[in-house]
Amino acid sequence: MAVPMWVVGVGMPLMLIATLLSGLPVAFSLSFVGTVTILLIWGPAAMTMLPTASFSSIASFILICVPLFLLIGENLIHSGISDSAYDMMYKWLGRLPGGVAVATIATAAVFGAISGFAPAVCTIMGKMALPEMLKRRYDKGLAAGCILGGAALDLLIPPSILMVVLGFASGESIGKLYFSGLSAGVMIVLMFVVYVVLRAILQPKWCPVQVEAPTWRERAGTLKNGLPLAAVILLILGTVFVGIATPTESAALGFWATLVLVFLYRKFKIRKMTNTLSMTAQFTAMLFMIVIGATLFSRAVAYSGIGEALVSWITSLGWSPWLILIALQVLVLVMGCFMDAASIIFITIPFFMPIVKALGFDTFWFASVMMINLDLGTITPPFGLNLFVLKAVAPPEMSMMDIIKGALPFILIYVLAIVLAMVFPQIVLWLPNLMRTG
Repeated sequence: MAVPMWVVGVGMPLMLIATLLSGLPVAFSLSFVGTVTILLIWGPAAMTMLPTASFSSIASFILICVPLFLLIGENLIHSGISDSAYDMMYKWLGRLPGGVAVATIATAAVFGAISGFAPAVCTIMGKMALPEMLKRRYDKGLAAGCILGGAALDLLIPPSILMVVLGFASGESIGKLYFSGLSAGVMIVLMFVVYVVLRAILQPKWCPVQVEAPTWRERAGTLKNGLPLAAVILLILGTVFVGIATPTESAALGFWATLVLVFLYRKFKIRKMTNTLSMTAQFTAMLFMIVIGATLFSRAVAYSGIGEALVSWITSLGWSPWLILIALQVLVLVMGCFMDAASIIFITIPFFMPIVKALGFDTFWFASVMMINLDLGTITPPFGLNLFVLKAVAPPEMSMMDIIKGALPFILIYVLAIVLAMVFPQIVLWLPNLMRTG
C-alpha cells in the first residue's frame, strides 16, 4: 500500500507526541509508532521482519557493557571503597577554599571513572558528602549543586552506560567516545573547582574554611585506599586506550576486579549480591526495551525516506550550518528538561546524524558535544532525575527549591562547556586521536 510521504512525515511525530503525552513509556511509544509506520509502508510482509529486527537490536556484543557497568558500581559501594575515596579527597583537598565542596566534586568525578550510572553516584555522594558540608555550615544550595554537578559527570567520564547507548545508536566508536568524554569531563571538573574556590574567596560565609589540618602522615595513609581505585580505573580505561581490549572486554575486566575487591575487603554478602543482580536485570531489561523500540522507530524513518527528505528540506533553507547545529543542540537541551537521556538519543539520532553529515560537520565531534548536553539533562528542572534522587536522600530541611537554586550555577557551567567544545573542537577530539585503535 503506497502511503504519501507527507502523511508519514506528519503522522510519525504526531503519533509519538500523542503516545508520550498519554503516559505510555518511551519504549512502547517508539515501538508502537515504528510498528504502525512499517506496517503502513510494507503491509503484512513486515510481520516477519519485526521480530527479527527486534531480536537483532539487542543481540549486539557491545550492549553487554550495560549490566557490567551497573555491577561495577554496586561492587564499589559494597566494598567500601567509595567511603575511603571521599576520605582521601577530603584530607588532601580540605584546606583549599571551599575544600569540602572541592573534595565532593573530585570524588564524584573519580566514581564517574568506574561506575556508569549517575543516580547511584548522586545517592552515594548525597549520603556521604551532603551531611558533611551542612555540618560545616556550607550554603545548602552550594552543597547540593556540587553533588549534582559532580554526579552528572558520571555520564561523561568513562566508562558510561550512556556512551554505550550513544555509540550504539549513532554508529560512532564507543572507545573514542570514552576518551572524548574524559577530556571534556576533566575540563568541566576544573571549571567546577574554579567556581567553588572563587565563591569561597568572595563569599567565605558560604564555604567556611576547614579548621583542622590533617598531618602529612594522615594524608599519605589515605593513599593506600586510593590505590585499588586507581588500579581499577587504569584497568578499564588503559586497556581500551592502548588497544588491547574492547570496551566490552574492559567492562568485564573491571567487574571481576571490583568483585575481587569485595572479597578482599570481606564485604561479600549473598543478600546484597542478590539485590544487585535483581536491580541490574531490571534496569538492563528496561534499557533493552527502549533499544527495541528505537530500532523499530529508526527502521521506519529509514524505510519511509523521512530522513532524506528532512535533510533536503533543511539544507534548502539557506541557513548557516552553524545556526542549524546550534538549533539542534538547543533542542537537545530543551528535551533534557523533560526526558531521560537514552530516550532523547534514540528519538533524535536518526534525524540528527544525516543532517550533521550533510552540513559537512564531523559526526563524532557532534556526538561528543551532544554527550555533554545530555549530561546536563540529569540536573535541569523540572524533571532532571538527579534532582529527585538528591531530594530523596537530603535532610528534611533542604527543600527542592534549595536543590534547584544550587544546580543553576553548575547548569551554566555545563552550557559554557558545550560552547567551548563547539568553538574549540580539539577539546573533545585530541585525546581520541591519540588512541591506537578506534
